[in-house]
Amino acid sequence: MEKRKFKKTTRSSFGDKGEDRGLPMRKKACRFCVDKELRIDYKDAKALKPYVSDGEKIAPSRISGLCAFHQRRLTEAVKRARILGIVSFSPLQKAIH
Repeated sequence: MEKRKFKKTTRSSFGDKGEDRGLPMRKKACRFCVDKELRIDYKDAKALKPYVSDGEKIAPSRISGLCAFHQRRLTEAVKRARILGIVSFSPLQKAIH
């Protein structure tokens, strides 16, 4: 009987982000670092909306593509907007208003 040969996996092959599956590689760059004129403002609900999911959760940096500095600023802005009632805390609040 012939022994099966298994492909050796290395650490670098686990984080390929779709390279082997034929998906295009995309380097995420922080929108606010690239465009210095963009500002994170808690009073602007339209600007905060792409970073808040349907369940009203704040998107993590791996999804939003923001750097750590701007992710912290975004989180702070969303929390301030929630307290002021600009952004809802939960989907149920959105249905009531």
